Amino acid sequence: IYQAYRVLTDLSFHVRLARMSFVDTGGGRDPFTAWGFLIEEDDVLAEHLGGTLVDIPEGAGVRPHFLNPRQSTLNAIFQYMVGNSDWSDQALHNVKLVEGVGLVLPVPYDFDFSGIVDARYATPDPLLGIRDVTVRIYRGWCFDSVDREGLLALFREKRPAFEDAFRRVPGLEEERLRKALSYLEGFYEDIQTADRANRRMFRDCRPTG
Repeated sequence: IYQAYRVLTDLSFHVRLARMSFVDTGGGRDPFTAWGFLIEEDDVLAEHLGGTLVDIPEGAGVRPHFLNPRQSTLNAIFQYMVGNSDWSDQALHNVKLVEGVGLVLPVPYDFDFSGIVDARYATPDPLLGIRDVTVRIYRGWCFDSVDREGLLALFREKRPAFEDAFRRVPGLEEERLRKALSYLEGFYEDIQTADRANRRMFRDCRPTG
């Protein structure tokens, strides 16, 4: 998912897939090796984006007019595409905010509760009113200044690259790949036309006022 997001924008975390060996120093488990990934530190992210991390008190929240409207909407559409409702650029939940490069940029991370992953332990927030994490819900802001159709055109253009990002994952089981690509198909059905995208996604956008 991180690599798919980088298909859209360089304003993102750098990650690298790795085979990792784990040793229980307490001796309770045998050593084992599994796939994992390395992700850059938050301050390194800010440095390579040429800005600084936004640090706000817990529970304070971020007003939407501080956010870069286009980047915020691009992130929200991407989160809808992968079926992730477990994020908030207002509450800094699974999103880092970087300032100093124009308006504040949201940079998403932590996608294990997304529908495209469909982890066995993942459950949606009951306040969202969805039955499970595979149900898509749009959580972006209602930025009137954003060319939504232009962004949707970008997502349509990048579809082969998104699919290729998943196909290139070493060790991904064929059935998991099939389910991921099928899940992406559902997103593209939702954005076939501007009217359909408005009914499926943008009508649920959050007011900025």
